Amino acid sequence: MKHLIGGFVMYCTNYTSARFLAALESIETDYTQMVWEDNYYMEDLGMTNLTSITCSGITVSSGSAMKHLILPILKFARSNNLDYPEVNVMISNMNDNFCITFEEMEKLMNIDNLDLPSLDTMYCPPTVEDKICTTLVEGCTRIYGDVEIGPGFDLKLMKSVESVFGTLVINGTELSNLSFLESLKFVAPLGWKPASLGGQPGGERKYAIVVENNQNLVNYTFPKLKRVRGDQPYIIVFDNNNEELSYNPEMCFQLKEQLNTTQNPAVDGLICGFIKSKAENRDGSRKEWIILALIICVSLVLFLALIAYCCCCKQRDNDTTDKPFS
Repeated sequence: MKHLIGGFVMYCTNYTSARFLAALESIETDYTQMVWEDNYYMEDLGMTNLTSITCSGITVSSGSAMKHLILPILKFARSNNLDYPEVNVMISNMNDNFCITFEEMEKLMNIDNLDLPSLDTMYCPPTVEDKICTTLVEGCTRIYGDVEIGPGFDLKLMKSVESVFGTLVINGTELSNLSFLESLKFVAPLGWKPASLGGQPGGERKYAIVVENNQNLVNYTFPKLKRVRGDQPYIIVFDNNNEELSYNPEMCFQLKEQLNTTQNPAVDGLICGFIKSKAENRDGSRKEWIILALIICVSLVLFLALIAYCCCCKQRDNDTTDKPFS
C-alpha cells in the first residue's frame, strides 16, 4: 500500500517500529491528526518512504523507548482546513534517549506549512558527518549552540552561516540593519521540556531570535531567513531598539509572511496587528495636531488681516477728517 486515505492512529501497541508501513508514500486524513501515542516499545516511526501528508497535525507522544523519528524523505505537508493551513508537529513526553538530528530539523523546517511549536526533545550529539561547528569560526555554515552578537563582534564570522541550532541574540550593537546575516536560513533552538501530566516543565522556554538594545537599528529585515522555531509564543523578539520599529507594521507583517508560521514576531511586546493600531493612532494624533495647527494659522492670518483692514480704515477716516473743506 502506497497511499492511505483515512485516519491514522497508532495507539498503545507493542510494535518496535512502524516499518511494516514503510511502503506508504502519502497519508491523507480529513481534519484529524496523525497520531503515535503510548507505544512504549516503539523505537522509531520508520516511515522511510513517506513524502506527503495531508492532515491537521502530527502528534508523537509518550514514547518511552523511542530514539529517532525516521521520516527521511518527507517533503510536503498541507491541511484540508483552509482557515488553518499549517500542520503542527507536537512531540511530548519522550524519554531522554530520544533526539532529533540536525539534518532532520533542517528537512522539517524546509517543508512549507509545517509548524514546529512544541518539541520535547534535544538534538542528537554532533558527529563528524554533521559538519557542524560548536565554536563559531569563519567559514562555518551550521552552528550548534547559542550565538551572541554584541559590541566588537566580528560580523564576518556570520557571513556563511545558514543554520543556527540554538538561540541567536543580537544585543547592544551599533547596527542599523541585519544585512550581515546574508546566508542565514534557519534558527531552531531545542531543550525546553513542557510539563507532563502531574509534572513540572524543565528548563527555560527558548526564543529563536532576540534583538535588543540596538538603538541605531531601523531595519530588521533578514535577507534569506526561511523559518525559525521556538518555544515562546513570540518566536522573534525585538526589545528596546530604535523607537520607530514599534511604529512600522509593514516590516513586521513582512517578516511573519517570510517565516510562514502561525507564531508572531514581537516588537517591544507588540505583535504586528497591535503595531498597526499603534501606528494608526499616532498618525491620527499627528493629523489632528496638523489640522489644529492649520486652524490656528488660518485664524491668525485672518486676525492679522482684520487688524490690517481696520488700520487701513482708520487711516482713511483720519485722512478724510484732516482734509480741508473747499
